Amino acid sequence: MVDYEKEEASNLQKEFEWVLNQEVHKGLDQIHQILVECARRFPVALYGHDNSSKQDKFVLSVPADQLKVVVTLTGDSITHAVSIR
Repeated sequence: MVDYEKEEASNLQKEFEWVLNQEVHKGLDQIHQILVECARRFPVALYGHDNSSKQDKFVLSVPADQLKVVVTLTGDSITHAVSIR
């Protein structure tokens, strides 16, 4: 019975080392790629990366010019908005 337990512990140790050496690195590489892609798409410069996203400015107004809004979009985010009456 003791030999069986030692063999089981040895097999579990080998399996643990295999997972640690093979699968963990693949998973970490995938997470790294996802984070790099997210940082690339984020509209603000992060961690020294120059992320020169194009800024678009829009002027929105109603026909009688009672209300006018200037909106600046950076990527998918509204980064600045001014309301003029």
